Amino acid sequence: MSITWEKWVDAWKQGTNTNDSSHIEAVITQDFKWNTSDFDRQATLDWVNTTNFRVVGDVVTLYENNEIIVGTHQVNSGDSVDTVMGVAYLREGKVHDYVHQRKIS
Repeated sequence: MSITWEKWVDAWKQGTNTNDSSHIEAVITQDFKWNTSDFDRQATLDWVNTTNFRVVGDVVTLYENNEIIVGTHQVNSGDSVDTVMGVAYLREGKVHDYVHQRKIS
């Protein structure tokens, strides 16, 4: 079974809230790209290890299948609590490509 939206957001929550990228590392491919942030795998892991962003609030799954997961969650940037909508593309049960849009409050 592929990763779900809820598990994807939980990996981000655990990773960013503790600055421990191993949670994200476990669910992304070796060629992972976070397109919105223009980060490759290593840049993403480095960001998780140093960010002040925290995943908060409810997780809402909008769509899931074995190729794509889509949903929303909230993030606290330190300045505001914002809603994020993301689309994660899957390969062999892991995320290989991620895009998001953050609505800043």
